[in-house]
Amino acid sequence: MTLAVLFPFAASGLWMLASWGFVIWFICAAIETTMYVGFPELFGTRIEVVVSHALVALIYAAFRLVFYIRARKQED
Repeated sequence: MTLAVLFPFAASGLWMLASWGFVIWFICAAIETTMYVGFPELFGTRIEVVVSHALVALIYAAFRLVFYIRARKQED
């Protein structure tokens, strides 16, 4: 039930480009990863969900790094 409430808030925050959107998405991804990796006997094993969360986090980190490097070059 928690994820059903938090995922729409994360989606709207990401859509509005608000800084809290990624934070809420990260909390949702951490909860879901903990569910499927930490408690597979209760929630089952859905490795594709865990891998997709990891890939999205890596892509987001790569974009943030590129934007940071670009901003540093513009300052010089």
